[in-house]
Amino acid sequence: MKKFNVLFALLLFSQNAICGITLETLASALSIPNNAPYSANGMEVMDDVKGIKWEDKDVVYIKGGTGSADPTAFNRSGIITLEHLGKVEFVISGNNGRFLEFSIYLNEYDGHKLLKKDKFTSIISAQFRKTATIKNIRGGCPSDGAISGSAVYEVTLPNKKPIFIEILIDVGGNAPNSGMSVIEAALENKDHIVDGWKCID
Repeated sequence: MKKFNVLFALLLFSQNAICGITLETLASALSIPNNAPYSANGMEVMDDVKGIKWEDKDVVYIKGGTGSADPTAFNRSGIITLEHLGKVEFVISGNNGRFLEFSIYLNEYDGHKLLKKDKFTSIISAQFRKTATIKNIRGGCPSDGAISGSAVYEVTLPNKKPIFIEILIDVGGNAPNSGMSVIEAALENKDHIVDGWKCID
């Protein structure tokens, strides 16, 4: 009986050790149903996502920021524990009350190691159940370095319209621990947008 209790405790600990929010959790909030008569969910859908420690008590309006002069554009920042990747910075963005995209930042100065670009697909896949359809629609850019890199994926959840995810590595400047890895998800494929995910040769 004692041996069984020890094994059960170890199993419970291992399950809890990797417990956290997944990209699928966030993607489910961002994506809209196939038959939706609207183009985006309201930002209030994030109220149902448990485990976010918001640093901003409410949305922050960013008139003139992020390449937009839209006075309704907003950000909201927080901290989440992303399954398999640990504690990360998390930002949602949108306009006119609509939830359009989110970004996740794994900063070297927070103790994160840069992701490996040859592991991009496995990193993304590990965040979703097998019911999700994941397509790699763009690999790296010609300007990628030995360590830096990016890729774009189309992800479709059951009965939902697809969303698009870019994963990238920015090695930073000469200062130590200035690099970061970023995972960004959006309703729109931003790979054709110069200020978005488009490769700059």
